[in-house]
Amino acid sequence: MTVELAAYEAHERSDIDTSSNDADWDALVSDVEAIGEVVDQVFGSRSSRPTIRNRSTFLPGGWAGELNGNVRVLPAAKDSAKGEVIDSDTYNEFLAGARRVVETYGFRTASAYLSLMPQAVQDARTILLTYSRQLIQITERIFEQRLPVKLTDETNVGYALTGTPDFERTVKEQARGTGQVVSREARLSVVTPVTRLLALLHKALGSRLTVLKIDLGLSDSQFDRQIRYHRHIRRDRLPNEVLETSGGENRPSSSELDAMMASQYSPVRQLAKLWVGFQRELATTLDWRSRFDTAIKPVETVYELWCLERLLSILTEGFGPYNVDNAGNSDTRRPIAKKYTFESSEITLYYDRSVRRINNTEISQYVGKRFRKPGRHVGRPDFLISEGDTPVWLADAKFQLADHIDTSGLYRFLGYVADFLPQDGYASLLCVGGTPIQESFSIENRSTRVISTKADSDRAEELLRNQFRTALSVDFDTLS
Repeated sequence: MTVELAAYEAHERSDIDTSSNDADWDALVSDVEAIGEVVDQVFGSRSSRPTIRNRSTFLPGGWAGELNGNVRVLPAAKDSAKGEVIDSDTYNEFLAGARRVVETYGFRTASAYLSLMPQAVQDARTILLTYSRQLIQITERIFEQRLPVKLTDETNVGYALTGTPDFERTVKEQARGTGQVVSREARLSVVTPVTRLLALLHKALGSRLTVLKIDLGLSDSQFDRQIRYHRHIRRDRLPNEVLETSGGENRPSSSELDAMMASQYSPVRQLAKLWVGFQRELATTLDWRSRFDTAIKPVETVYELWCLERLLSILTEGFGPYNVDNAGNSDTRRPIAKKYTFESSEITLYYDRSVRRINNTEISQYVGKRFRKPGRHVGRPDFLISEGDTPVWLADAKFQLADHIDTSGLYRFLGYVADFLPQDGYASLLCVGGTPIQESFSIENRSTRVISTKADSDRAEELLRNQFRTALSVDFDTLS
């Protein structure tokens, strides 16, 4: 039986373990520990993640999705008086928007997906290292013997014999008046189903391990050794003619796999079985797109990406096409583009980018250390629009109800507004739901709105258009 829990509440062990032998709880603890290990390596020890407190309490920490132990964590607004769960249709819309952003603006699509799914990273590490080790063992056994070769009977038509004459076809050529002779020649080729499959598997496993090591920053000497080995096989030990025919279109056919499975030589049988198993994993556990909706991930990031998509859509209405700028995006651990420049104007939208990189502000006048996120100086609002070099609008996305916003997040947002915007700047606090206690107010003459995006999404988008009409001097009504 699946237990459903809210993302921002504490859940006791007795509420989770429905088994008689602690199996559900043990599976959950193991999953949470594995996720924490990946989060530590990829994002740092201060990043949010699900945790187990005092060996008896599970805290999802604002993450939603499925975990081992028959646990499903439901998205719920943070600091809601009733722990209000976001309905599934709304959250599925957020997920769909986040998925589109990952696939459209991801610096590298695979690592962009994995940056949101540490559970999948852990699975990938275990699976890929296991397949890699098995492939290394099989490869060494195959290379202990001479590489398999294929005998081909090649027919040549020309003015000189290059092998055994084919008298029957030569007579036909003479009858046609070509003057050419036909000959046959036996040739040995190292391009066989076995060598092609070796090249394919070494390329696939090497590249996927590289994504985990380079893009996600996983530090493991085993990664280094095995990646080097896969490169060594392709660079130094497999003939060039094999590599030239080892693309995806040259995967072994079903009949070739059947022949390999029936081989008298056990390493060849093992290689074929390894390929079949790897293809199965690619279609299930290693298929990031199919796992995205159910894998546990931080709901705040999902909501941020959905907001990014909506903002780009609205701005496109006013300014037309935009360019995605990945230059300077060194943070490949969350490889979503940070900068979007619109071709017909000086308008630039920044996503999750430190403001001091934009206007050289080093120290916040208003946000003290108590409210700053660890390791940051003045902070980074989720969204900021500049006209030229001048910030004119900013926003924070809050997976919270508009009438239950946490104090520290509110202070950071107000500090951003006062620190970075000019006197005539504009700002929005994008809350996932609820009814704002006060919809609009002024912070030292800076017009600020609290917008509940899903209470009335059409109205929320119109409120943003109204801000942009004034802040960016754009008239949406006159655009075709």
